[in-house]
Amino acid sequence: MVYSRTGNARVGNRPARYVPDFRGFHPEVPAEPFGIAVSPARYAAYLAVELPGNASDVHRMGNATGDANRKFWIPVHKLFPGRECLDQLNLTVAFKAFHVNEKIFRAQKLLGNNNPPSAPPYRITKGLAELSTDADLGPGWVVPVDHPHFVEQAKDSAGKDVTFLVPNKPGNWATVDLWSIFNTKSAPEYLHARTEVLPDGTRRDLNQVNAPSTAFPQDRPVEARVRKGGYQALHYVDFTADGFVDVACPAVQGVQGVDAESVPAYSIVAAPDFFPATGQRELMEWVQSNAIPNPVFKDQIWGSAPPESLNNQRFPANLQMPGSPFVKSDTSITAIVGLPHPNSTSPAAGSGLLRRQSHMTDDGAGVFSPGWEVSRDTMNGTQHLAAYGLGSPFPEDSKLCAALSSFWPAVAPDVTRTMDTAQKANLSGTVIPMTDTEIGQVGGLPWDGVSGPVVIVEGGQAFAEYNSFAHADYARNAMADKFSIRLTSKVDFHAYSSRIFGMLCGYLALGVERTSPAANPVVTNAQGLTTERLQWIVLSFNELNTGDPELTQATIDTGKNPNGPLFRTTVFRATDNHGDPIPFSTPANFQKRRIPISGRLELILAPTDKVVFLKRPGELKWRLGVVKFV
Repeated sequence: MVYSRTGNARVGNRPARYVPDFRGFHPEVPAEPFGIAVSPARYAAYLAVELPGNASDVHRMGNATGDANRKFWIPVHKLFPGRECLDQLNLTVAFKAFHVNEKIFRAQKLLGNNNPPSAPPYRITKGLAELSTDADLGPGWVVPVDHPHFVEQAKDSAGKDVTFLVPNKPGNWATVDLWSIFNTKSAPEYLHARTEVLPDGTRRDLNQVNAPSTAFPQDRPVEARVRKGGYQALHYVDFTADGFVDVACPAVQGVQGVDAESVPAYSIVAAPDFFPATGQRELMEWVQSNAIPNPVFKDQIWGSAPPESLNNQRFPANLQMPGSPFVKSDTSITAIVGLPHPNSTSPAAGSGLLRRQSHMTDDGAGVFSPGWEVSRDTMNGTQHLAAYGLGSPFPEDSKLCAALSSFWPAVAPDVTRTMDTAQKANLSGTVIPMTDTEIGQVGGLPWDGVSGPVVIVEGGQAFAEYNSFAHADYARNAMADKFSIRLTSKVDFHAYSSRIFGMLCGYLALGVERTSPAANPVVTNAQGLTTERLQWIVLSFNELNTGDPELTQATIDTGKNPNGPLFRTTVFRATDNHGDPIPFSTPANFQKRRIPISGRLELILAPTDKVVFLKRPGELKWRLGVVKFV
């Protein structure tokens, strides 16, 4: 057993769903492809002792710099009601919980409203998450309140739209970047600003306009319109939050050396995890293992920051929430620890991966730019965790991190296959490819409501046509219940890591194919993998079944019969012969983008055996790609 004083519950648009076979909760709703169940988090009361990190009784999952000199609360004895818990005592154990969402309150303050109301939707303290009263669950479960939609339009108690004046400031991606404008993390980093509210209350979807008109001479493409600002934009509400869970056990508090005051837990109510069967810690351990043959790739394999798990972060919980019970010295609140006896053995080799949704911190993201579950702010020189730094609403953030080749692996999908290139986004090509089905390229069930590319031919030239990144509106999609985990929830750690490693092998072979075996640019060039990814666009990616006719032919053509998971992918060039990016063009539908398909290659990836089959159009036989890690 392991324990943390921070829990990650997750929002949903359907009630919590307990799955007996998983012995836990799971967010998928089998009868509803667009239903995502809330994911509860469980808290328990323990007698605990605070010990230094270098004590022999402190067993941590993971380590952070300075842990030896840091203090950790180690559980000693669980507290539960009745006479059987502690000798000669009849215990009562009463939990209480508080949660707050103050994204709009803080955004308004930065934007010049020095005294925003403290009532909803500015500051929300009700309808976020509650302690369960279900006797079948038992005490201590924090269950997010399921709302009909992930996102709602912000209205005050009188039913009036809550808006803000969009500043005339530089920016990208048709969003308002508050962190960049005000140089602080005391509010949401990104604000949705694509719904203009006119003085008469009429709303305008700025995604639908592209040029000035007589009635609206200020109109222009949505990114430029948001940058120009000067209009009232509608706020949107989500139901993510943070807060605390506390407990009272009067029979032991202040008795025989037990502190009179309890030590509360940090409770996070986070965005959904679109890959609940894959964890941050697993990916961290995998990429640092010998599974990646060349150490050079251990950092380059990721599109942005390497995955970090929340349990390895050392910051106090939200010091600025209303009535915060947390103290700045308590920097181990997200750590995972064990009981004060020798470590137990790991699960038996070959035991199946757990499919239930984990609410532990090793399954949460630990990179705060701003973050997925939680962000970071500073008070009087002390950095602390806080949920209010996440995008408002959270899908505004989700789109941007998904576009960055999955900025937070294991929770955020990689949508580099779905939309055109996000400008000025420090991109790194496709890292964790989603299948054609998962992005709705076939099957009609994209995870985010934005379908993948289609191939069209004009004047004898083939083009890949994408939805425009700037016009893809995750807030509206969330409000319309277009998000789905029906397919992504099935992707476990083995499948997830196989996709990453399969594409790594593919990029090695593509680098040689583009240059020569002697060059092997992915290995020999500085940042070779990162550079090679930018040379290619992944047009199609699918799992390949044993016995597939193309696979059978490839094995006949090459004499190789690989083992393990197999993938079929199609790529084409993102750059010209000089290495310059091939530009996207805008067709008649300004919400679409096109890029010519050139340098097309067909690949079959076999990551277990580090084998790549490939062929160009017109080639009759498959051949082996050159895959060399050194």
